[in-house]
Amino acid sequence: MKPTHLVAIVWIAVAVVAAACSPAAPAPSATSAPAAAAAPTATTQMTSLTVSYSELTPINMALWVADDQGYFKAHGLAVDTRYLESSLGVSALLANEEQFASMGGSETLAAVVNGADLEVLASFSPVYPYKLEVAAPIKNAQDLKGKKLGVSRFGSSSDSATRAALREIGLADTDVTFVQVGNLADRTAALLNGNLDGAVTGLPDTMILEDRGFHPLVDLAAEQLPAVNNVLVARKSWVDAHHDVTQAYVDSVIQGIARAKADKPLALGLISKYLQDRAGNEAQASAAYDYDIGAVLRIPPAIKPEQFHDALTQLAATNPKATDVKTIIDDSFVENAARN
Repeated sequence: MKPTHLVAIVWIAVAVVAAACSPAAPAPSATSAPAAAAAPTATTQMTSLTVSYSELTPINMALWVADDQGYFKAHGLAVDTRYLESSLGVSALLANEEQFASMGGSETLAAVVNGADLEVLASFSPVYPYKLEVAAPIKNAQDLKGKKLGVSRFGSSSDSATRAALREIGLADTDVTFVQVGNLADRTAALLNGNLDGAVTGLPDTMILEDRGFHPLVDLAAEQLPAVNNVLVARKSWVDAHHDVTQAYVDSVIQGIARAKADKPLALGLISKYLQDRAGNEAQASAAYDYDIGAVLRIPPAIKPEQFHDALTQLAATNPKATDVKTIIDDSFVENAARN
C-alpha cells in the first residue's frame, strides 16, 4: 500500500474545500497534484485497528476527521475509535487491546522508564493548551496557597501542566493540594460545583468557566511552553512488525490535520458532535477551533526531545532512571510523509 505523502495530503484537503465552494469547477488534471489514496475495492483486505484518544478536546481533531471523512478506509484501515481517559491508554496498548493511542507524553514517558515497550510517533499538542482557571476570590498566587487544584491523574499531562503553571507564579507543588478528578469535562464540572478551587482547562471550557466568574491565574497557552500534552503512541515491537500499517495510519491523521485546517465548518461540526453540551456557543466553539486547530496542531506533527522537558524533570525527581527521551521518539513516519 503506497503512503499518501504530506504534500498530497495538504493539497487534497484544500482542494476538497475549494470544490465544495465551487461545484462546477473542473477537476484538476492528473499531473497537477499527487493523487489521494484510492478507496479500497470490495476485494481489498482491510486491516482492523483499535485506537483511542484520552481527552474530549479539539486537539484530537486529526483522528476525528480521519474517521469521519473516510481517510482511514481510503488507506485500507478499518479503525474502531474509542475514548479512554488519561493514562488508561498505556495499559490498553500493553495488553494489545489497541494499536494506537492519542494521549499524554508524561504518562508514556513514565511507563517507558519502568520498562514499557512504547514509543511516540507524532505530536498533536507541542505546547500546553491550558489556562489555570481559578475561582473569583483567588486574586493572586498567595491566595492560591492551601487551595485544591484538580488534575486527571497523578503523573498525567494535566498534572505536569499544573505544576508548570505553579512554577510560573512562584509556588511550589506543596503549596497546594492536588486532587485526582478525572478528564477535562470532570475538572470543569468540579470547578463549577465548587469542589475545586482551580484546575488547568482548555478551550472551550475556559470561556465557559469565565462566563461563570472564573478567571485565569496563568495562561500557559499564551506562553507557548514546549510540552507533550497529546502525542501519538504505539508499542515499538508492534510498529516494527507493522511498518506499512503504521505509515498508513500516520498519513491518515496528517491528512485529517490538513483537512481540519482547511475546513472550519467540518471541524466545528465535529466539535459539536464529540463535545456535545461542552461545545459551548458558536463563538466559544470557534475560539476553540482557532486556537487548537489553527495555532496548536502543526504540519508536520513532529515530536522533539525538548517537548519532554517538564515531564522528564518531574519524573527524574523521583526516578533516577529518567535521564533520556530520545530512545522513545520515532519521527520516521512523520519524516517519511514530509520527505516524499
